[in-house]
Amino acid sequence: MVAYGHLSQFFVLGRDLEQFYFNSSSMISYCTVPEAEVESNNPVANEDIVAQLVSMGFNHLHCQKAAINTSNAGVEEAMNWLLAHMDDPGI
Repeated sequence: MVAYGHLSQFFVLGRDLEQFYFNSSSMISYCTVPEAEVESNNPVANEDIVAQLVSMGFNHLHCQKAAINTSNAGVEEAMNWLLAHMDDPGI
């Protein structure tokens, strides 16, 4: 990913991750950071919870959503969420 911008605004483009910082003259400098070292802000479903729910016959994507929406609290919580939201449009 490549970022372009000024002190108050950045535009992010591409797949190679670049870490930008400002030097004393407000010029943009950067260094490469391995993508694996960057934490994602996207929530991630616990695959153990998902696998157990899928083995019960639930849709894989719905199981992922249930795990995420219950903060990966456990299979029972995710199953209760699934049952409560089965008829929701766009689940």
